[in-house]
Amino acid sequence: SWEDALWDLLKHFKIQKGTKVLLPDFFCRDVEKNMRRHGLECIWYEVDKNFQTTPEIFKRHLKKYKPKIVVIFHAVGITNRLLKKTEWLSELPQDAILIEDCVHQIINPKKIKFIAPRHVIIDSLRKVTPLMGSNLYADKKIKIQQTSWRKTWRYQCRVIGWWIIFQFCLIC
Repeated sequence: SWEDALWDLLKHFKIQKGTKVLLPDFFCRDVEKNMRRHGLECIWYEVDKNFQTTPEIFKRHLKKYKPKIVVIFHAVGITNRLLKKTEWLSELPQDAILIEDCVHQIINPKKIKFIAPRHVIIDSLRKVTPLMGSNLYADKKIKIQQTSWRKTWRYQCRVIGWWIIFQFCLIC
């Protein structure tokens, strides 16, 4: 899951309890609660009715809180404008982890552009495909050990079967 990828990432960078995380103010409350249980301090930045925030507001939050983890979310697959207008990057702490949350998108690894030393991208396959799991994309300099996961053959067949039925119902 997206969260499992996050925990692997935090373990890799040896993130301490009390670390500040900057999140969009509509972010999943269950994930936020779990972050707090893991000892992270969540700070919210405002978004508008289109789930976007201005670079000025974002830059002000970076400057004020100096978070070590920053999450930019692409709501319902819409590219967040913060990745198009990156004047806020000057306020991103050098050692901060910039997480691009792409749970509603299928990522083309050939089109990935990292904009900061610790910029990573996490997707969630189960939200956009019949497959389970998520991918964590990072620059080759960041060597994150891949977590193995296995599902039974029977489970995989059941998931694909239900996906085929779903596609058939959509056509009908």
